[in-house]
Amino acid sequence: MTTVLTNTSENITANSSIAFPSYAAEPFRYWQQLGTTTQTPIGEVYDASQNNSAWVVAFYGPDPCQTQRNELASCLEDDGEGGKLNCAPFGKALELCESQNREPLVY
Repeated sequence: MTTVLTNTSENITANSSIAFPSYAAEPFRYWQQLGTTTQTPIGEVYDASQNNSAWVVAFYGPDPCQTQRNELASCLEDDGEGGKLNCAPFGKALELCESQNREPLVY
């Protein structure tokens, strides 16, 4: 837990992952500002404005889109017996998953 005073504007960077003893490290997922339904920007850096009184929490956990990532990677690696495989459905499924889970789109 870290508290940051915002006497000036601050860029707060989340750890890329956090491990608790006896559990595997989990990657950063997203920021959530408490007390509001407004979604915070996607990314590891939260930009806090000067005199910002918000309580912001960094959430960590497994990648909810890992299955779709694996399926797309497998499709792209394998040409198949008849030539190129159509991997577009896997890409669309991954895009949808990332959008639903506030994941940054990285290709």
